[in-house]
Amino acid sequence: MKKIYLVLLTLSLLFLAACSGTQKLESDNFETKTFDLEEFNSISVAEGIEVVLHKSFEHRADASSNFIDYLNIQVGDDGVLTIDFDLPYNTVLNKNKTRLEVWGSDVSKFKASSSAQIKVDGNFDASEQFIYASSSGSVEYDANCDKINIEVSSSGEYKGSVKAKEANLNATSSGLIKIKGRTKTANIMASSSGDIDGKSFTADIVNAEISSSGDVKIGVEKDLNASVSSSGDLHYKPKGSIQMNIEKSSGGKVKEISGIF
Repeated sequence: MKKIYLVLLTLSLLFLAACSGTQKLESDNFETKTFDLEEFNSISVAEGIEVVLHKSFEHRADASSNFIDYLNIQVGDDGVLTIDFDLPYNTVLNKNKTRLEVWGSDVSKFKASSSAQIKVDGNFDASEQFIYASSSGSVEYDANCDKINIEVSSSGEYKGSVKAKEANLNATSSGLIKIKGRTKTANIMASSSGDIDGKSFTADIVNAEISSSGDVKIGVEKDLNASVSSSGDLHYKPKGSIQMNIEKSSGGKVKEISGIF
């Protein structure tokens, strides 16, 4: 009886191991396809897909992919255009090369995750806009709006120029914001090796909270209010005489940059 039990247990473990193996799909067959879309106000891209988003009165997507049969493109009831893959369980794509040209008229939220890339061609009109990049996803966008919110995490990256009355910037877990332009008020958070590279970005008022090896570079014209702790670094370039309110602790560093960054 004990032998039978051991045999059954061994067979069960072998079966589970076989089921747990990940299947890789491969394809050299590139295809193109056009998708007609409903109107959308947000875009979310994942799984290594590259998207170029154009401002237009039409709503459509032209896709080129070696896995086009698995491509999932849909607009939800919440107005979010989702672009990813619909794959069988325990399946991954090998050497995925998927690129889309997308056209939309009124987009205010841009989200890239899991190594996806979004490049925005043109400026959208929403007064408040949101950018999210995580898990090595990236967004490139030159924005002109009243208020912009940019969040990057887990090696996500934003790159672009911003002209806004208010900019809220948050970089965590090795996320990178590489920004240029100008704002009246910049509210900044950088932690867990998050990096905000604003060497070419200037704010009248900067409110910054930097911790856990976060790093910030920025230009300031009037007021600088900052809390820097736990090996965080703040590098600021004053544009004339500025008012400062700085709190430092646990190895936090603040340094004025003179001349050119």
